[in-house]
Amino acid sequence: MSWIQLCLFISIGICGIRAKFISTEAETARFLKDSERRLHDEDKRLTKALWDYESNITDETLKASLIAQMRYDTLFKRIGKRAQRFDLSKVENPDHARKLKILANIGPAILRPDILRKFNQLKAEMGKIYSTAKVELRDAGEPVELSPRIK
Repeated sequence: MSWIQLCLFISIGICGIRAKFISTEAETARFLKDSERRLHDEDKRLTKALWDYESNITDETLKASLIAQMRYDTLFKRIGKRAQRFDLSKVENPDHARKLKILANIGPAILRPDILRKFNQLKAEMGKIYSTAKVELRDAGEPVELSPRIK
């Protein structure tokens, strides 16, 4: 390695610049398989926590769902940032390129942790308000819930 290459490598590392990297199809496939497995496992935990909260709205289930959401978002952000480093022009398999594009779209998980926590809290509060709202009907003597009746 020449001095110029070494200096460039060090400056890229210091500045935090992440260059795109070329990987083999096998490396891409391994990354995608591992990422999908990890996201699937974390998503199952998140789905259970969200279901527990939606079906039993308490402070305890809210806290558990917010923790699960933060864990999922943190994982998705980490995987998404790695997916962004792939040079899609070098990925030959169209399914791999499609999956990398989807993973690279990080969405709200890109927010700083404190803002993401507030965002998730706000979503949960909005859901709680909607799920527990009561309305006055003209013919009813007292407020009724907005839940549909199954007959």
